[in-house]
Amino acid sequence: MAKNKLLDPYAQIAAMRLRFPQFKVKQTSILDVEFIGTLQVRWDFPIYKVLVHYRGDVRPIVKILSPEISKSRPHWHSDVDEPCLYKNTDYSWNKRRLIANDIIPWLAGWIYFYEMWLRTGKWLGPEAEHDKPVNNAA
Repeated sequence: MAKNKLLDPYAQIAAMRLRFPQFKVKQTSILDVEFIGTLQVRWDFPIYKVLVHYRGDVRPIVKILSPEISKSRPHWHSDVDEPCLYKNTDYSWNKRRLIANDIIPWLAGWIYFYEMWLRTGKWLGPEAEHDKPVNNAA
């Protein structure tokens, strides 16, 4: 029974409430949940409003709602208009993984490196090739 606990969105909700209580939860269907909240990765960086849409075994949708992201931004999936958080060949999403453990920390890292890129003109974070479009199909 404990193994099946991670198969539903309630484990995602519990983990997010524990680790990132500033995120609001909106359950859009029995299996889909949207988490909307703020991240400020350093005191002198802006507060980012973000949305992560959990969809079970389908890769979560990650959106930066504000502030506006530069059109010339690096490490961005243009086909789905989302930050590049991981290389698809190195990490495979499934519903047993927790957004609070993987996606939000990686998004915070992306925000940090993006802000540093704005200041220095250099991407100081990890890099991956962006050769294949991201599949956002449900």
